[in-house]
Amino acid sequence: MKFEINFTERTEFKIVNGIEKIRLGLSCDKICLVTDEFCVRRFADKIGCIRSSAGKGDFFVYSIRGEEGKSLEEYGKFVGFLFKKKFSRNSAIISFGGGSISDFSGFAAATYMRGIKLISIPSTFLAQIDASLGGKNALNLGGFKNIIGLFKNPELVVCDLSLVNGEDISRAAGEIIKYIFLLRKSFPPRVRRYYLSLKKGNKKVLKRALEKFAKIKMRLVAEDPRDIMGLREKLNLGHTAAHAFEYALKNRISHSDAVLWGLRYAYVLSRMLLGLSEDFKRDAETMLRLEKSGTSLKGCSCERFLRGVSADKKNRGLDNRFLLFKGKGDIVRVENVSRQALKLALNGVKNEYIGY
Repeated sequence: MKFEINFTERTEFKIVNGIEKIRLGLSCDKICLVTDEFCVRRFADKIGCIRSSAGKGDFFVYSIRGEEGKSLEEYGKFVGFLFKKKFSRNSAIISFGGGSISDFSGFAAATYMRGIKLISIPSTFLAQIDASLGGKNALNLGGFKNIIGLFKNPELVVCDLSLVNGEDISRAAGEIIKYIFLLRKSFPPRVRRYYLSLKKGNKKVLKRALEKFAKIKMRLVAEDPRDIMGLREKLNLGHTAAHAFEYALKNRISHSDAVLWGLRYAYVLSRMLLGLSEDFKRDAETMLRLEKSGTSLKGCSCERFLRGVSADKKNRGLDNRFLLFKGKGDIVRVENVSRQALKLALNGVKNEYIGY
């Protein structure tokens, strides 16, 4: 006998210019806002607004240590906290922070008592266009990123444009450029001018970008919710090398910087293995130099990088698996690339992007 079991999840996506303009009004007995010390210090007023609009349930604030907090140890402490405070299936978790907070909160909300309500309020532009959408939640293990994970979409994502400034856009450069590569035909040819308009913080431009990025991501997610058909795989463009860079540099590099380097690596490897048109190469070079990285690859050990590539969870039993460029908006899968080619590409990236 075979039984067909379908689960339907719905995520409401709202963009506001000031969190005080939205009322959550959750019908929950208890609510826990998960954040980090940086957000507690910088956004005390925002947390106050969330508290006052959350609902009538008991309200708690729990702080973790960012990316370092995405561990089994911290997860155990948090679940113990929820249990001690008598959180129930009628309780809720509100994630307020960057991508690591989103990952941790989603994992906890999906597993505590087999699942409680999840609301996401990303505090960075990077989290607004990446971690808060798509339902992927994970913990790190043994220095490797997101090895323990599951899928749970938040019921509501609230993106507050008042949190975003030019510096925030720079920190999200890797993911922004990834989306532009995926949507290249729908962006203006003068991509540098477009990127600079984002950095100026024009609210209309930011809102349109958020809507455009969210639509492509959630369209792919809706077609392949559990990432098993390869349809949403395009969203991982640049991420195989990015996670290897994070491992090789022992997480001394931000995720967005790692993605930017990962895109550069994918481009150099694509040039070596696939050959690219001169028109595409000119366009790609412009995009890959839109922003300087905050971290160089100077301390990146080749052997540690290769180990990170081989341990990537997307390999599906293969030696390695990359998404590479073939043209504008044209992405292809390439598998089992030789170690020699991987080393040459790493040296190429280090040499070509000195100062970036």
